Amino acid sequence: MREIEKIFRAIRCADEDKVTLATYMLQAWFLHVLSSGQRAKLASTWMDAHADPASTSMDANT
Repeated sequence: MREIEKIFRAIRCADEDKVTLATYMLQAWFLHVLSSGQRAKLASTWMDAHADPASTSMDANT
């Protein structure tokens, strides 16, 4: 997302156009990941980002 924000600043993207442009860019990235055989990496990244912090705690009582 930081890279997309840099692009918005560089091209002076109007606020009303940001969602459309970001959606297009993320779709293009997603299709690239799928076509390049990186599906496992994508799934792992998604799982890491959405992991339940409670299930990964190092609590000594469990």
